Amino acid sequence: VCRDFEYVDGDRVRIMVNDEVVVQNLTLDSSFRGINLKLGEGFNKIDFIALNQGDSGPNTAELRIYDDNKKLISSNIFKINAKDTNTINVLSNVDVKTLLK
Repeated sequence: VCRDFEYVDGDRVRIMVNDEVVVQNLTLDSSFRGINLKLGEGFNKIDFIALNQGDSGPNTAELRIYDDNKKLISSNIFKINAKDTNTINVLSNVDVKTLLK
């Protein structure tokens, strides 16, 4: 889920998962907006890209990631300039023993 956590001023973002565009152009508002992301098994890279800075920069976005059981696994607040990217790495459906081999 994501939202504009400060003054709602037209901040827009792009969301990518593993270098694939999932949401091309999302205008943030004060309420959280849910987006379902399909993650592959193993490491997943989620990029949150500021497309602009709204009417009063910077882009002020809040992003929360929940798993399939609605458990919060990541919560981030970003104050980023237009075209900047914040990346979150998520490990999905992998047995820890597999990673240690």
